[in-house]
Amino acid sequence: MANVVFCGFGPNDGLYHAKIGEVLLRLAVASGVSIPKTEGESVVEIQEMSEELQTTYMEDIEFEKLIKLGLLSEEKAYELQQYTIGSKYRLADQCLVKGDILVKPYKG
Repeated sequence: MANVVFCGFGPNDGLYHAKIGEVLLRLAVASGVSIPKTEGESVVEIQEMSEELQTTYMEDIEFEKLIKLGLLSEEKAYELQQYTIGSKYRLADQCLVKGDILVKPYKG
């Protein structure tokens, strides 16, 4: 299990437990946490709570959408793909929980 802390979303902010590999948006909906949309996408900011960096696979579609939104450059996306590291900006419907994280709304 992983600890997921939602902060800045509203009255249901708090600590929740997620299965490793659970989709972040699914956890948010089940917990009553409303993630606002940015240009139709559920963008959130992720901060890992452990000192050990988690390897996080991201699909090409997520990279493409983050580049289109201006949250990642093509060069940064390539670097993250090469080392299987997740971006600090994620799409909640694509992000799989891999460890303890703090989730905040994207404020663009």
